[in-house]
Amino acid sequence: MLNNNTHSKVSVIIPTYNAEKFLERTIQSVLEQTHKNLELIIVDDCSTDNTVRIIQSYKKRDERITSVFLDKNSGTPAHPKNIGFQHVKGDYIAYLDHDDEWLPTKLERQVDLAKSFGENNFGVISCNAFSVSYLGEKKIAKSFSSCQQKKMQPIGEEEVHAFRVQYNTLRDVLLDTSIYASNNSGMFFPRLVVESIGDRDENIGAFEDQEIIIEIAKRKLNFLFINEPLFIVHTHGTNFTQPYWKLDEKTALQRARSFSSFISKYEECFRVVPSLYAMKLRGIGMLYLIGNKKKLGQKYLFKTFISFPLWYKTLLLLCFSLFNNIFL
Repeated sequence: MLNNNTHSKVSVIIPTYNAEKFLERTIQSVLEQTHKNLELIIVDDCSTDNTVRIIQSYKKRDERITSVFLDKNSGTPAHPKNIGFQHVKGDYIAYLDHDDEWLPTKLERQVDLAKSFGENNFGVISCNAFSVSYLGEKKIAKSFSSCQQKKMQPIGEEEVHAFRVQYNTLRDVLLDTSIYASNNSGMFFPRLVVESIGDRDENIGAFEDQEIIIEIAKRKLNFLFINEPLFIVHTHGTNFTQPYWKLDEKTALQRARSFSSFISKYEECFRVVPSLYAMKLRGIGMLYLIGNKKKLGQKYLFKTFISFPLWYKTLLLLCFSLFNNIFL
């Protein structure tokens, strides 16, 4: 493994909001990286707990930390990320959610792969992760089928567990995004790629992570993947990835609006795959129903049925919503 710790500065951006339970662990995981040439930019989205105090405490201890405190909560993860990017000085960009943590060699492995593959030849380097539940249960986050493995082309003999994920069109990526990129905390970008894509859309909520995957594919850039756990995702009651039926009305409605904005923005892309487009519409419809917006929910369920009539269960859901006020 190459030692690039004195080269290739990495700008790490952590957006935070009421993260006092997790933040010390998260910050510590960045400061303990074996790749030492980094800057850590923490953007707090107007927290009301002890998050600010924790950030200030760490900033006094390590000069690599820059902090930005927003005066008003933006309500979207994209805004603090955009603010953070305005302060970057590094060659590469890596984001980290305030409740996740990196394993010590995460950045070193990604910088080494960037160097060996070619700094200007890829859009993103992702990696596998450990998923740890609130009960302490630990497992590998991603496992791949034989069909998925066929798309993963090994990169040289020196780069262990490193792959280029093959695709011919954007359709390939849309059908199976899980093998093209990890979540926010695992992705690693050349700064020039992030600059070319521009600011993250603040109107699509947490779907901005999926948007950047689409934009990379539209530019026909390479997706690289290190199939070994290099970070830890901690699952708990406030994760974005909660099942729909666990959401309260307000959260479901916010997510429905973000989801519909995201699909509207990339409707032309998703329509290429009718079943996938219908699945997205169905998800929006379900969220609106849970958010107590019955007519909007029915509208999207009807669009789902029109887009892909073979899903007879969608028609059943639509009929159910017409005669019942309780959903799921």
